[in-house]
Amino acid sequence: MLKELLINYERGNLEDDKLIELANMIDVEISQGFIDNEIFFGIGNKFDSLVYEAGKIYIFKNNSTNEFLLIDTYLLPADQFEIMKIGIRCKEEKYNCIKKILSECFEEESYRPIFENIIEFEDNRLQKISKQKEVELKLFQKNNIGPVNKVTIEVKNFK
Repeated sequence: MLKELLINYERGNLEDDKLIELANMIDVEISQGFIDNEIFFGIGNKFDSLVYEAGKIYIFKNNSTNEFLLIDTYLLPADQFEIMKIGIRCKEEKYNCIKKILSECFEEESYRPIFENIIEFEDNRLQKISKQKEVELKLFQKNNIGPVNKVTIEVKNFK
């Protein structure tokens, strides 16, 4: 059985090595170049108006296990915190370890505990999202209420 988790947090607090470790847990590969160029748009943490409403959703899929890592790099027009999403679909036996690593993907500089930002989906929502070419961001919310911006999805296959 496969389980799904999603976290929303400030991309400026991203711990690159933990994201790479998370990918390794499901046998997909994320490079430092991807993190620098796609998550931070090649400009580090100095975002300006040129990168808002930019970005896409990347799916790093292990075809042999149907596990995948989802990374939403889209920046909403008025997003002052530069929130990003990291989702994962993993085998149940990896779930606890992956949830721990997922919570370590961001330095906790907020007053809200990081675990409050983790959403567990029981309706295969990430799987449904991964099969689309474009998705409305509100589908990432537990109650389907949120931004209606549509974001392109790009799948990177492994194995």
